[in-house]
Amino acid sequence: MLKLVFTWIYVISIVINAQQTNQLVDSFQKRTFLQDSTTIPFRLYIPQNYDSTKKHPLVLALHGAGERGNDNQKQIELYGLATTWADSLAQSISNCFVVAPQCPENNRWVDLNWKLGFYDFETTPISNELNAVVGILDSLSKEFNIDENRIYVTGLSMGGYATWDLLVRFPNKFAAAIPMSGGGDFNSVQRMKNIPLWVFHGAKDEAVPVEGSRKMIKSLEEKGVSVIYTENLTEKKLNEELQKNPKHLYTEYPNGEHVIWSKPYSDPNLIKWLFSQTRKEN
Repeated sequence: MLKLVFTWIYVISIVINAQQTNQLVDSFQKRTFLQDSTTIPFRLYIPQNYDSTKKHPLVLALHGAGERGNDNQKQIELYGLATTWADSLAQSISNCFVVAPQCPENNRWVDLNWKLGFYDFETTPISNELNAVVGILDSLSKEFNIDENRIYVTGLSMGGYATWDLLVRFPNKFAAAIPMSGGGDFNSVQRMKNIPLWVFHGAKDEAVPVEGSRKMIKSLEEKGVSVIYTENLTEKKLNEELQKNPKHLYTEYPNGEHVIWSKPYSDPNLIKWLFSQTRKEN
């Protein structure tokens, strides 16, 4: 009997969580942005009781390869990538906008071989799609009162690569970043070494090698950046470190594979850390 009760509680909790996610998804406006010949569907969350006389932060959420398309839906349904920042907890901490663009099918945020884990950004032109994403940010800054010192970016997998790519190309645009399961140009970290980062990767990732994130972190350290490795800390010690508002953290899940994203996005510590960051010139 007790087992049946727990089963029903579990089922009910799944249903409630699904309903809450659907409600959050529905709270995002459907929009489309055209730049030159590139069309990007995107979803926009406008904070409740938006006050045009006050500046509001913005979170840019960049999806992975599996969410490409033109339905303007898949990119905000999974992993908490976008909905995390629109839910009641995040909004109670910071009344922010959330932008979730969708990359067209068969295109990429960054034109590279994901299996490598790294690339040379100087010989890899910015993709039309990612350039359009920057256009979306600029257009929203004209439409709404966006706090230019509190624009954040996070991305997973293909979006993790895109996050690193944006940081190195536009180092003075973002206040902080959360790249997950991606990689970048480790020879160019000097350009963005002062941007606060919390990086995540699974040690057993076979889709995007963990060396992609490890090399970025190692290169940052070689430039004099202090990085906190969270897997070496107890929960108590991590909380103590977070109280100091650290600027660079790396979390590697020893048994994690490629899809590790729901876990960090559900951590209140990550949300609080992100919104505590403010842009500084690099």
